[in-house]
Amino acid sequence: NFIFEIPDLKEQEKYLLEMKKIEKLLKDLESKIKKLENLQKKKVELEIYKNNSLIKLNNILDYCSRNDSLSEEGIYNNLPQDNKNIINVLSGSVDDIFYGKISGDIHKVHYVKQKYVLHVITRGKAGKITFLDKGNYATNTNAFIFYLKDSIIKDLQLNNDEKIKIYLKFLKIYLQNIFSEACSKSDVSVFPLTEIMNSLMIPKINFSEEIKKITELYDNIENFLNLLYKKINRINLIYKKDFI
Repeated sequence: NFIFEIPDLKEQEKYLLEMKKIEKLLKDLESKIKKLENLQKKKVELEIYKNNSLIKLNNILDYCSRNDSLSEEGIYNNLPQDNKNIINVLSGSVDDIFYGKISGDIHKVHYVKQKYVLHVITRGKAGKITFLDKGNYATNTNAFIFYLKDSIIKDLQLNNDEKIKIYLKFLKIYLQNIFSEACSKSDVSVFPLTEIMNSLMIPKINFSEEIKKITELYDNIENFLNLLYKKINRINLIYKKDFI
């Protein structure tokens, strides 16, 4: 007994044609995304550095411990009073790692001050690494923050901020597969921090143009992927709005 209107045949054909175009475009974009994601996951082979001396990861990177006190309530109780002294609180989520902001004057919080960092998730999608620009950072649970040790910066010929930034991005690319594999071997997909820091040996690689080229390539892949993700989301919104 339900009565509803449907477009006439010409309108139906017009809609179907538009839907087919959109579906074709979506499939094309999804295919490109898959290829780029596979490129992004590809292990970086460093044949030119295979004869380099090895160095323990904990001689290159230091880490900042998590803060269990920085729950939603903990952040609310320590909101910043101005925009001058702020700590960004990072979460253990892949989708949105920025959890909130707290005052930089808070005591008994582990955080890094004005450094380029690598944010590493420790549970769930453990081992996922994200590079973050220079800033003040702390984490709550299920994540750690890694940064270059001051003692190694000069030794690796990182004599300015730009080189430090590029080198840390390079380490993110190099370590991503290693971290993911280490987590997949653990009992409950937990990031084995102590084991990795104390036993992982990597080639000691000084800054070079090769490193710069690798990071630029991966930056381009990531930027293109983000652009495609936005396009797909936009198309899906239009598709649902107009046809569903």
